[in-house]
Parts: sequence; structure tokens; C-alpha cells
Amino acid sequence: MSGIDSRLSSLDGNGLAVFGRACLVHFARIAPSLVMRTPISFKSNRFFMTPSFRACMKQRGPDIQEISTMSEGARPDGPSHVKAIAPETLERERALLSDLKRKPLLRRLAGYAGLSGPGWLQAAFTLGGGTLASSLFAGTVMGYRLLWVQPLAMICGVIMFTAVARQALNTDERPFAAVRRHVHPAMAYGWALASLLASLIWCLPQYSLSISVVSDMLGRPLEGARSLPPSIVILGLVLLIVWNYGSSKGVKLFETLIKLCVAMIIVCFGLVVLRIPLDGSAIASGFFGFHLPVPGTHYPGWEQAAAQFTAQAAAQGQPDPRFMDRIGASGSDILIAAGATAVGINMTFMYPYTLRARGWTREYTGLAQFDLWTGMLIPFVVATSLIVIAAAAVLHGDASFAQLNPASPVKASAGDLAKAIEPVTGKFFAHVVFGMGVLGMTVSSICMLHLVSGFIVCELMGDVPGGRWYKFGMLLPSAGILGPLVWAKYGFYLAIPTSVINFFFLPIAYISFFVLDNRKDYLGEARPKGLRRIAWNVAMAAVIAIVATGAVYKIGQMLPDLLKKLQG
Repeated sequence: MSGIDSRLSSLDGNGLAVFGRACLVHFARIAPSLVMRTPISFKSNRFFMTPSFRACMKQRGPDIQEISTMSEGARPDGPSHVKAIAPETLERERALLSDLKRKPLLRRLAGYAGLSGPGWLQAAFTLGGGTLASSLFAGTVMGYRLLWVQPLAMICGVIMFTAVARQALNTDERPFAAVRRHVHPAMAYGWALASLLASLIWCLPQYSLSISVVSDMLGRPLEGARSLPPSIVILGLVLLIVWNYGSSKGVKLFETLIKLCVAMIIVCFGLVVLRIPLDGSAIASGFFGFHLPVPGTHYPGWEQAAAQFTAQAAAQGQPDPRFMDRIGASGSDILIAAGATAVGINMTFMYPYTLRARGWTREYTGLAQFDLWTGMLIPFVVATSLIVIAAAAVLHGDASFAQLNPASPVKASAGDLAKAIEPVTGKFFAHVVFGMGVLGMTVSSICMLHLVSGFIVCELMGDVPGGRWYKFGMLLPSAGILGPLVWAKYGFYLAIPTSVINFFFLPIAYISFFVLDNRKDYLGEARPKGLRRIAWNVAMAAVIAIVATGAVYKIGQMLPDLLKKLQG
């Protein structure tokens, strides 16, 4: 029995009568805002937390006043939320950070590297099946020309996440509650629900890709019911990793395992690329040439495929067989989609909570910025660039990947890349090493999807991490084990509506962070001032404009296809 419950049981009849009247007065006061502004909760003591309740109980008796006081520490929006790291550990870290400020730059950066973590979680989150597919598509269709796109897209993400870090490190208010109170409840709940929907849906293709990679590594098909045993093994491994995240040791262990996963991804793809003949000047041009694909541009390397495409289209009576135009249009799709999707909406929800789980406060500002650039940006850029380079070197210009589909004139998968590089790298590097890299991407992303689902459900239900709702939310993406069974058949119906919702809410989430970053009553003295504030607002506004443009473009593409599919 909790302290509050035991105290209630000790009240006499008069005390309970006074207590009941106080409850009625309290609920009458908060009823207009309860529906929109107070998270649903099944905790018996949640309604004791507001000042209006304590005010109406004032001078009603020492027993009731003590109940009001006892509930203060359980306030879900207060500083007691997520600080899993032991206080003595935080004191040592703060002392180390203070000491590092006086060290030379290299010594300081080395010290920061040992303390980093939340940024690596974001890299693992975004390095999933979607990133793999877009990187393969970019290299296969456009060669090295779009190597600059994903680094620039992630820099935009780092800009917004730096603002999020400033808000999380300088306030005691949880991000969901902050958006609900200082921006609008609809923005907060839309942000949370869109993030949860994305986490549940995108688990399906992660498992589907994982099983296809395992099948390729084993050299035998794993279809239908045969896909369930390895899927269950992956789920068991994931739950073993994420289940104890809320504890002090669990947070550090989880971050260490994710770092190792990201490192494995980079090492595996690096070993594969090192065995492929590369064009150094074309790679440099891809990073710094800032090529913008447009229909009508002639792309060397696709002449044979274009001729084959034209002959095939003519034989089948297909109209408008302009292969090069479609290559340019596909390149435009890749460029715009990368700008809108390098950062997923569920990543924006999870990041501030991982900072709070580490107990980071304003003293950690320099470390948080270092962590974003070195833990989130660099691993993402290295991993995606290696995939684009491998695809460009081996698959670009291969006529066997040309098809008549106007929306996607070139189509290749991870399995196609593995088979294509086998003559160059050998079977072990093509299927085992490359496969381990892909498996590292999918498993690490699945871990993050489970973790963020726990955070989201815990917020919506007014619970705290480690509680029943947190565990329940963490289990929800377990349905992803059905991915190999249902994704091929129903993936379109799940992916398109989810993508439309996420593309719509990602700019809204960014706008919420923009508003919070400019509110004096929220950030206080931590709000940027003068020219620094102008610079931050311009940078964030530019990122919002880029993401919103990509979102409008992608929604415009997806909705007609969805409506046509539903009508047909």
C-alpha cells in the first residue's frame, strides 16, 4: 500500500467527508481543461498533484494536508521523472566536465567521447531498413552524384536536436507536457500518436528485412511459418536489451550495446567497400558537387539500359518510353525524400527522454552538442555514404535493374547488391559481412522502436518509465515479428497512410520546438539572446521550410496512389 493510500485509510468519518468535498471542489475547477490538458491516468494519486487541489484543502486538517504534501514528489511533470543514473555518478560526471573545460581541445574531446551516448542512440534509430533502401536507391539510380544529400539532411536534424537539447537540459518539464502547456494540446497529442503509429508500423519491415538477410546468409528460404522462429529469436534479443533500460546500469549497458551495433554496421560496410574498385574523383564530386537531378538530363552509364528500356516498351506498346527523364525524376524523389526523412518523428520524441534518463542538465550542454555531431551525424554519414558508394560502384548503370514502372525505372534490393559484389569481394564478404551490417541496422532500429514506444505510452497514460504502462508500451512493437508474413501483402496499405501522417506531423513537431525555444516563460535565461537568437531562429526556420517542402511533395505523391489503390 502506498503512503497516500495508507494515510487515507487512517482518516475518520469527518476527515473523509472533508476530503470528499475537497475532491469535488477540485474536479469542478479543473473539469474544463481535464479533457484537453491532463493526460489520462489510472494512478490513484494523480489528481492530488495540482496547486488548485492543495489550495482547496488548505486548513482542512493535518491529515489531508499531509496527503497533499506526500503527492508532490509523484508529480509526473516535475524533475523526479527520469533520472536513472545514480546521484554519485552524476556528481563524478559533473566534476569531470568541469575539469575538462580547462583541458586542451583534444583532451577535452576525448573526455567527451567517453561520456557520450544519446546521440549514438539516434544514429542507431535512423540507420534502419528505410535508410538502407534509400541509400541503395540513390547509388543505383544516380551513382555518386547524391552523396551530399544525406549528410546535409542530417545536419538539418542536428540543428533542431541542438535546440531540443537546450530545452531538455535547462528545464525540469518533460517535453510532452511542455508542448501541451506552452504550444497546444493538439500539437502534443498529434506528436505523440504519430510517433507511436510510426514505431508500430515501421517495426514490420525491419523484421521482414532481417529475415531476408538471415535467409541469404543461411542460403535457404525462410518464408511463411519458417520466418517465425528467427523472428522470435530477434524479438527475444531485443527485449533482453531494452527491458532494463530504466535502471542506472541498464541505461549504460543499452548505450554501450547500441554503440557496438553502430560500430559493427560501419566496419562491415567499410570492409565490403574496401574490396570494391572505386572512382575517387567521382566520390569527391558526389560530396561537394551538389548535383541537382532534373528530368531531361543525360546520365552517362544508363545508355544501354535506356536502349533496352525503349525496345522493351515499344514491344509491349508502352507509351512515352523516356528512360532518362524518369531517371532524373527518380533522383529528384530521392533528394526531396532524404531532406524530409533523415530524422523520423519518433526520433524527435525519444531524444529528450534519453537525455533525461542520463540525468543531463545545463552543465552537460557542451557534451550534448559534441554527442550530436559525433554520435548522431558522423556514424550516419559514414554508414549511408558507404552504402551509396557500394551501390554506385556495382549497380549503377546495370541494365538488369531497369524496369518499365514510370515511378521507379530502376529497382534493386540489398540482396541484389550482395549478389553483384560477390564476384569482386568473394562470397563471405558479400553475404556474411555485408549481411551482418544490414542485420546490425535492423536490430538496432528495432531496439529503438521498442524503447520509444514505452516512452510514448508512459506519457499518454501519465505514468513514469519503469512502470506498468512503460513496460506495456515497450511490448507493443512485438507484433513486428509478423512482418515477414504480412508486409509483402499489406505493406502498401500500412506504409502509405503512416508516411502521410508522419510527413505531416514532423514539421509540426519542429514548429513546436521552434515555439518553445522562443518562450521566455519556458526557457527563462537559457533562451538565446541578441544575434545568437536571430541566428538560431533563421537556422531552425530554414530547416522547417526544407522539411515542410519535402513533406508536401511526398504527401502529394502518396495520396493519389493511395486513393487509386483504395478505389481499385
